[in-house]
Amino acid sequence: MSFLIKSRADCFKNQQGIRWGIAKKENDVIIGSCGYSIRNRFRAEIGYDLAKAHWQKGIMSEALKAAIAWGFGILFDSTELNDYGYVRKSSLDEAIK
Repeated sequence: MSFLIKSRADCFKNQQGIRWGIAKKENDVIIGSCGYSIRNRFRAEIGYDLAKAHWQKGIMSEALKAAIAWGFGILFDSTELNDYGYVRKSSLDEAIK
């Protein structure tokens, strides 16, 4: 486990990606993770994993909405997005539909 934590911390430190743990609200037990691998200035990939016992409960949908909102707010400058034909929506709800 310490190797995994160190490799994720190194990835973040080297600006190669970020990963968040997904925990149950009741007891803070980690049941999955999601995050970005940053490929270059204009490309990042999102990945995720979730313990099978927690599938089909909306947990990953909630986590991915937050991760996507973070990615468009932090990883990508809205001016650069507009240069490539993307339009910034007026609200988070519209952006993630």
